[in-house]
Amino acid sequence: MVDTFEQIQTIESWFYSSFIPTLASSVRVIIASRNPPNPEWRTDLAWIRLMRVVELADFDKLETHGYLERRGLDESVWERSWNISQGNPLLLALMADVCERMGPEALDIAAGREQLQSLMLKLVREGLSPAQQRTLQATAAVRILPKPLLRTMLPDDDTDGLYEWLSSLSFVSAAERGLFPHDLMRDALFADAQRRDPEEAEAMIRRAESFYAQRLVPEAMIPLDETFAEITYLSRHGKSPAQLIGLMEEEPLYADVPLAGEVEQASLLVKSFQGEQQQRLFEGWHTRQPQNFTAVRNSNADMRGFVQFVDFGSLTAEETAHDP
Repeated sequence: MVDTFEQIQTIESWFYSSFIPTLASSVRVIIASRNPPNPEWRTDLAWIRLMRVVELADFDKLETHGYLERRGLDESVWERSWNISQGNPLLLALMADVCERMGPEALDIAAGREQLQSLMLKLVREGLSPAQQRTLQATAAVRILPKPLLRTMLPDDDTDGLYEWLSSLSFVSAAERGLFPHDLMRDALFADAQRRDPEEAEAMIRRAESFYAQRLVPEAMIPLDETFAEITYLSRHGKSPAQLIGLMEEEPLYADVPLAGEVEQASLLVKSFQGEQQQRLFEGWHTRQPQNFTAVRNSNADMRGFVQFVDFGSLTAEETAHDP
């Protein structure tokens, strides 16, 4: 039996082609790893007849309780552990470790959560290349990570290979539009990135914002709910993003050019919600950059909101004085 095989995966070819064939035919080899076997072995006709690959899927609630019971944990932590992990075996094992060390209340106290976060980070970051660490940081910053977005966030890296590597991780799931990590792992990775290199973390977020902002053009006539959800997630520490995402779930939205009278309607909305000073600023910027106004419509073509981008690329002294 070989555990944590990912730590010696650099000798995987030797292990399969040279070491295992020297064993007696009565020997059965069991390998546990966070990574699947190389496709070279899973597509080889000779190995297919000898090899069985079993992926450990997430536990259901009953299996989660059974695992925690076998670990000797008090029944009082079963439901809490399920709610946090949603049956992810890796996270369950780490939570069980923390509860064994610090007691059943560990998951509800700051010290216990810090210990769990530290274990998760240590586990996932062992032996990673700098590019792989940047990839984890990128997937923690956004809600869902499609491959084109990863190219934007990591312009100097081999993102095709990194995306394939990311999809193989046990705590990363795939959706129709991209990859996303388990929430608990995401929080740990994002907090770690903010501590280690806040400037690079901020730069990644800015690149992601730019990626989605380019999709908010009237000419595209595309549904905006998903795009707005991604943009607001990038600034998820405020109250407004959650409110906006809630509104977007109520009806589909799309971008369009403004019709007659809609800029004036937008100006009144600004005055109503933000006051006359903000109304004057809005009108000033729209006068200077009218092409940057986008109407947001629902399926009935009613304007439900708007976006006014401001290009700060080449400001005049007058424009700076207008809005310091």
